[in-house]
Amino acid sequence: MVERGVMKHFIWFGILIASILCVANVHADEICKITIGGTDFFDVDCDDIIDINDNCPFVKNGDCEADPVNNCESWAVGYQSNIDFDGVGDDCDDSDGDTVVDSIDNCRLVSNTDQDDTNGDDKGDACTDTDNDGFFDTVDNCPDVYNTHQLDQDDDGVGDACDNCYLVANPEPQVDSDFDGRGDACEDDFDGDGIIDMYDNCVETVNTDQLDTDEDMVGDVCDNCPTAANSGQEDADGNSVGDACDILPAVAPEEPPPEQPVPDDGMLQQGSGGVVDGGCSMINGEAAATTPFVFGFIFLAVSAAMMLRRAKS
Repeated sequence: MVERGVMKHFIWFGILIASILCVANVHADEICKITIGGTDFFDVDCDDIIDINDNCPFVKNGDCEADPVNNCESWAVGYQSNIDFDGVGDDCDDSDGDTVVDSIDNCRLVSNTDQDDTNGDDKGDACTDTDNDGFFDTVDNCPDVYNTHQLDQDDDGVGDACDNCYLVANPEPQVDSDFDGRGDACEDDFDGDGIIDMYDNCVETVNTDQLDTDEDMVGDVCDNCPTAANSGQEDADGNSVGDACDILPAVAPEEPPPEQPVPDDGMLQQGSGGVVDGGCSMINGEAAATTPFVFGFIFLAVSAAMMLRRAKS
């Protein structure tokens, strides 16, 4: 019984070994080999390039007809192509690390997992430079206008070269309701210097630099005294030079005293003697107050004289 059991296990073990060898033999037939000088070399991907010389040993990239991108249009690129020269072929390399292998990546050296291609030129938006100014459209603040300096004075993300309000922040979509080339954000700009009137220190004079030396909120180009603060712009003599820095400020002339009205009742002033009216003399108020005492004194004097005269007779 023991011998039969051992024999049975040997049979099953033999079947297992045979199966493994059979499978191994089948796979061995699928692996290509290339004989060079009597020596066999493996070519796992069967692209006629031995593995030790193949920059993509597990991806067929030795026959340009099998190249998924170039299809023999460019032998130099299609055959073992390696755009970043890192020793790994484009068909199995991901140079920009965006999970899209170089052979089918429309931006091989710029990461763009979305592979967006807005203009359909087979070149991804991430590595398209429409204006050829050295900045890819995705980072160019004026993708359609050449501007290597990328100047953006109002920091709104739109370069001055294509900003319809370059001194007033108005990011995309740069609204221009009346289509006059000037954005709504700076439409109220009387002098057209790109600065809306509420922020312009010289509303009627172009001054994009807004220079204000004396810091009086009036720009130098329209300040009648740019070196001395005078926000009121006072100019007494009207010579266009502000009083704050006028060398000889003019003194305003004194107004003459008002003329005395002439009475219209025929009476003329005549010093302290009163008023003369039609040739009749009239004493003034002070003299009129002493008149009764004068007449009384005269009356007493006359009475006294008469009494003395009677006494003598």
